[in-house]
Amino acid sequence: MQTFKKGQRVWWNDPIHEKSGEYDVLDPQDKLNAGKPEQECSILIGNGEDTWDSPAEYLTIVFPISFVDREQLAMQEHRNSIRDKELVEHMQELVAQFENQAFEAEGNSVRIGDEDHDVCCVYGFLVCDGTLYARLDYGDDRQRTVPVADLCVVELFDAFCLLVRNA
Repeated sequence: MQTFKKGQRVWWNDPIHEKSGEYDVLDPQDKLNAGKPEQECSILIGNGEDTWDSPAEYLTIVFPISFVDREQLAMQEHRNSIRDKELVEHMQELVAQFENQAFEAEGNSVRIGDEDHDVCCVYGFLVCDGTLYARLDYGDDRQRTVPVADLCVVELFDAFCLLVRNA
């Protein structure tokens, strides 16, 4: 038996072939359907204009992510954004303590991906005009200085920790 949740997208195989198509689950009607076999369950579906009570047996879930799932994703995305900001601030505070507000690990680097996911190595960090930058080396005589906020902050934080540990 399929588990229906509000916000999922379903395909309604309308037995009279008038309204077959993709719809949103508006109400899985859990209380009404409690203990009933699937062929007796009714699910409220809609398309933004009209709503129907459809027997569950005529519905196929085509996108299982519900409204609750989406809300949880949005909250996690927000928490990740706050975490990233805190990581950048912490690294920036530490790098600012170095002479010229620059930290380079002599002879050490850590492999990462840049903003385009190209492989490179981070070998240092610097603070300039209140922004934390990572110094990247591509191994082909190309070196770049990129704002940390443009890169994967968690990956850079891990690289920063490794560079500090091995300094």
